[in-house]
Amino acid sequence: MPGSRSPHKVFVTQIGFHETIVAAHSQRAALEAWGIQRNLFSIGRAYDTRDAAICAVALAAPGQVFARPINSGKPFRLVSAISEGAVTLADNGPSTESK
Repeated sequence: MPGSRSPHKVFVTQIGFHETIVAAHSQRAALEAWGIQRNLFSIGRAYDTRDAAICAVALAAPGQVFARPINSGKPFRLVSAISEGAVTLADNGPSTESK
């Protein structure tokens, strides 16, 4: 499809000891997916990315949150829960390669 683009952007933030990503149509939708009330974008704690490897993971399942340990280079894994600044990874969730 010529000119077809995803209506989603990929957003990144740190929650606890994890780098988390989500494909969402807006910053507000990303904050909701992360379960966060405070606008992390306005204070520089969340941002959008165009990194091809990260975008491939998030855009494969828009609205789903993925995480990996910060600065680990490990693959992102599906998040099953975010609670009080802690991330719980899905036991059998997809583990996808990225840089």
